[in-house]
Amino acid sequence: MMTELERVLIRKGRQLNWLFLIVASSGVTLSGLFGYTWLHFDELYDPYQSVYPRLSTVFSPLNMTVLCFLALANGLIFYRLKQTKAHLAVTAYMVLLNNRPETLTAHYQAQLRQFFRAAGLPDNYSLASLKKMNMRHFMTLSVPISRTVTQNKSQWIRLAHFAANPPPCQ
Repeated sequence: MMTELERVLIRKGRQLNWLFLIVASSGVTLSGLFGYTWLHFDELYDPYQSVYPRLSTVFSPLNMTVLCFLALANGLIFYRLKQTKAHLAVTAYMVLLNNRPETLTAHYQAQLRQFFRAAGLPDNYSLASLKKMNMRHFMTLSVPISRTVTQNKSQWIRLAHFAANPPPCQ
């Protein structure tokens, strides 16, 4: 059974793959656009006959359409990646809240300290105070929290499974 943390980590991996593909294809497209403009400068400039030939050619309708499409695609993928990182940070926060405090302090002290450090909290911050915090704080600091969770993925997944299936109380 997959936990929410595992699903978010998989989604973040997919978003990073898409980011790589879109940035690489944008680089290739921009190189092609530059080459086309360089090779066909006179044909692109002829319809405008402006006082600024380079400016009117570089900002031709074809070039502007391609640039707008690339900006939209890159902006969208960066926005989705940012949302995924924020969701990962909130999910990690919820994993900590769903565990028993004595379990966290006894077995998962390292993850707790790493989370506190990434969230900009002191190492000796109490779990009771953590429960009272606004989730918005973790969404704004999602990049360092996401990095911490991703670096120690297996330990966080183990902690999430432990939160989903706690052992019976003794």
